[in-house]
Amino acid sequence: MIAAAAKAAATEGAGPPRAQAMGGSASVANSEPSDTYFVTQTTPMKMASAGGTAAFCEFWTSRGRRVEIAWPTELAPLEAAHPARSDATPGAGAPTPQGKLSVKTMLFADVVGYSQITEKQIEHFAPEFLGAVSRAISNGPERPVVTNTWGDALYMVFDEVREAGRFAIRLTEMIAEKPWKKGSLPDNLSVRLALHTGPVLLCVDPVIRQLTFTGSHVSHAARIEPSVAPGRAWASEAFAAYAAIEALDDPNPGFDLDYVGQIEFAKHYGMYPLYELRAVGSGQSKG
Repeated sequence: MIAAAAKAAATEGAGPPRAQAMGGSASVANSEPSDTYFVTQTTPMKMASAGGTAAFCEFWTSRGRRVEIAWPTELAPLEAAHPARSDATPGAGAPTPQGKLSVKTMLFADVVGYSQITEKQIEHFAPEFLGAVSRAISNGPERPVVTNTWGDALYMVFDEVREAGRFAIRLTEMIAEKPWKKGSLPDNLSVRLALHTGPVLLCVDPVIRQLTFTGSHVSHAARIEPSVAPGRAWASEAFAAYAAIEALDDPNPGFDLDYVGQIEFAKHYGMYPLYELRAVGSGQSKG
């Protein structure tokens, strides 16, 4: 459950429940939204860093929540001379000018069974399989701000965490129903989806001459996908954390998250915790 991410980070001791952060790494207490606020100990340099404490503070206050900044004692006199910038890095959902970092959610998908498509069938892949994906984008309320494909791979970027999560659920369910003519494509085609949330840079790709997002967090999202079980959608801890925070305002995001475990990423990228997305009420994943 998404709420479990908040429960696991609940603070102990006296005082009202709160979200705590040290240097921008936050933990979120499971409490009533009106009782939840964000406390951070930081420095002016960290406040100004893109995708860091400032970005989270703006994300938190944009949802009508209180932020308390506790400057280290030796830096307290600097607060008056270096107040927190009002134009701090925008959080998820904010307009992003080119060359600026903003928090987005990346979705990578790979078509499982693509190598089994015969030469006779391959002509049906674009109009029927990719056509079904296109209709899912056009007909649904969740719209990616960037979309790209290459071969059997899909790449999308979303402004909001829950938009990406709901679309991932819709896409996996749609592909499971095999929305193509019988015999035109293999019956065992499926997808594996990976989602990750983090600060990325908006830029123009001079090769394809289109706007795109780039940065280390795009690579992080891409490294998740090869480890995902076929027909499933797995998400990073950062995605789960943002979903848990948004669940404080709306406990019904349209999907649930189950902890999968510590998973080794592709290309010796390292081992990280992952969560599986599932439709609300579908029962806990069996892995």
